[in-house]
Amino acid sequence: MKKKKLHILFLSSWYPTPVILNNGNFIKKHAEAVAKLHEVSVLFVISSSKVCNITIENFFEKGVHTKIYYVPKYTFLVKKMYVFLKIYLKEIWNNKQLDLIHVNILNPVGIFALLFKYLKGIPYIISEHHACYLKEKYKQKKIYSKYLDKWIAFNASSICPVSNMLKNAMIYHGLNGNYHVVGNIVDTSIFKPICKKKSDLFTITHVSNFSEAKNISAILKVYKNILSNRSDCLLKIAGDGDLIQLKRQVDQWQIPKENIQIIGPRTPSKVSFLLQSSDLYISFSNYETFGITIAEAISCGIHVIASNTGIAPMLASQDFLTVIPVGDEVQLEDKILQEMTNPSKFDRDQAHQMMHEFFGEEQIANNFSSIYQKALTSNTN
Repeated sequence: MKKKKLHILFLSSWYPTPVILNNGNFIKKHAEAVAKLHEVSVLFVISSSKVCNITIENFFEKGVHTKIYYVPKYTFLVKKMYVFLKIYLKEIWNNKQLDLIHVNILNPVGIFALLFKYLKGIPYIISEHHACYLKEKYKQKKIYSKYLDKWIAFNASSICPVSNMLKNAMIYHGLNGNYHVVGNIVDTSIFKPICKKKSDLFTITHVSNFSEAKNISAILKVYKNILSNRSDCLLKIAGDGDLIQLKRQVDQWQIPKENIQIIGPRTPSKVSFLLQSSDLYISFSNYETFGITIAEAISCGIHVIASNTGIAPMLASQDFLTVIPVGDEVQLEDKILQEMTNPSKFDRDQAHQMMHEFFGEEQIANNFSSIYQKALTSNTN
């Protein structure tokens, strides 16, 4: 029997816009995946210094009805809160066919989902990606925000963190609820193994936004040590972070130009090509909630060395991944040199298939669909 097609509202604290291009692009992928099974609308409100009055962008793309409000940057916080509340109240109240709200990033938009659960009986689930719930970060949250988080989580039909590590951190901090881990999406039609051309240089790749969390300085320090032993390697660092600062760090460690390539933002297909042409991918983050490029590299059949963050602990027993302690530069250096001397052997196609089964678009969409149905069933009981 065919399941009923639902109308799901994605209510997002993050979403990609021209203001911040990659702000929550993984949420957009979730919405597009779910739209293949259900009717999906996205509502997102963002402050922008480029507008003087509230402007609305309304479009339909890849099966998703998207409405983005651009609101002027208000210096008076109460004014901002009033404007945001007014927009959400109007949009959600007038949406007569809504079955369920899919909150993305618990705070702040979870407040509005909670409000409409009380006002209209609309159930909501939460997808969580934010690193603020990890033990290292949670102490920075304000007391009132912590209490609000717990109340929103308690009233959600399901909470869907993107990794077991994030789930355990949220539970540790008292965000009790009905948990189902649902990861980010890997486009396995793009990220797949190919026959790699032989090269005299052992190619190591890292892709990120170069933030402090990614520990780029430590990666460069370790790589400089490796170059003192071997020069037959090339480090490629790509991403959409501060390229000027990154180049300063490269100069600081006096890494020869022939042994490093700094690459700017890449489309998914170009990231895939970058990974496919590599011998090793490294992630040395201080913290992650998921680590999408770890999964993409594995899907390309590339061995990965990763710090014990995000999805790495979940995959630690696999031959395609070496997990090391966070911040352990000695182990990072040793494992890279070991991989250069004696490359790991594993079934690349099997690794790709595993990422497809865990994080493929169809699997993630089906996971959410099942969670929606359970939420609606529970809401009527």
